[in-house]
Amino acid sequence: MKKYILGCTGHIDLSRIKNFDERAVRDDVRSYIADLCKAYAVELYSGLAFGADSLFAEEALSCGAKLHVVLPCAAEEFAAEQPDGGALFNKLIKRADSIVIAENKANRYVGVSKRVIDSCDELLALWNGQELPLTDERGNAINRGGTYHTILLAEQAGKTVKIFN
Repeated sequence: MKKYILGCTGHIDLSRIKNFDERAVRDDVRSYIADLCKAYAVELYSGLAFGADSLFAEEALSCGAKLHVVLPCAAEEFAAEQPDGGALFNKLIKRADSIVIAENKANRYVGVSKRVIDSCDELLALWNGQELPLTDERGNAINRGGTYHTILLAEQAGKTVKIFN
């Protein structure tokens, strides 16, 4: 069976999405991935952060997809940074088929985003639609590696982007 590689991005704090209905979004994500699994051997590349990344990982695993984790730093350090102290991260990373650290000295989250995008055929996003500025008034880079920036990078790379909210 031919592989189909998904990447994912989205907010850590899903309450940033107006009228967010987690059950409905999970149902939509699961249905979408399950349909892909009928025709492909689906694999998901995820930064496995709390919120959207974990939601996508849980739903992909429930459909039988393989999970590949792309981290900005060592797993123990990243787990400690999660809002729940790493409980969900530690549960999910045990089910990963591979784990890599995306090195990027300028911005570790940009490194994760680029690695996910380079690996995938399609990017799934849980996004509130807010287009954040990517430079400040002095021209300095800001908001890099976030959801909006990752969506832009995927589009610039010619990847299909499927947005859930």
